[in-house]
Amino acid sequence: VYVCESRYTARTKTFKKIKIWSMPPSSVKLVPREVPLPVVRVASMFVSAKDKVADLPDGDSDGFIEKEREDVPVEVANGEPGYQYYEQLRYNDLWLKLGDCVYIRSHGLVRPRVGRIDKMWLRDGAAFFFGPIFIHPEETEHEPTKMFYKREVFLSSLEETCPMTCIL
Repeated sequence: VYVCESRYTARTKTFKKIKIWSMPPSSVKLVPREVPLPVVRVASMFVSAKDKVADLPDGDSDGFIEKEREDVPVEVANGEPGYQYYEQLRYNDLWLKLGDCVYIRSHGLVRPRVGRIDKMWLRDGAAFFFGPIFIHPEETEHEPTKMFYKREVFLSSLEETCPMTCIL
């Protein structure tokens, strides 16, 4: 579970609380937790290497009930010609839907970045997605005394189109 409560603006090098989340439309109804997860702020430089390894996806699907699913195409206003857009899509035995967050390959960084899928499509047999990128505290400029949640990420102003091949 990652925590994201702030947006980071690289131009002004400032953090700002997120008041309203912009999410793609979805028919999924979220149920609030009965007991909120405890969160503790830690200095980002003191996160141990063991914790960084625990951050990586392990691919373990125990505890999930598999049910039959299918690709769900969706019509997009002002969509590009020749693109088939999807609300839900299977890619390399991984089911993805709009609003999902995924680890994406990040060259030159210790940890993979997190991206949110706001649009996904197939073009000439190749799959792509578009959405905002979340960054880790070490990718920001901040006071050395600033404390962060253990697995905190920040919504950046960076939005990218990525091939599905970059999903870890």
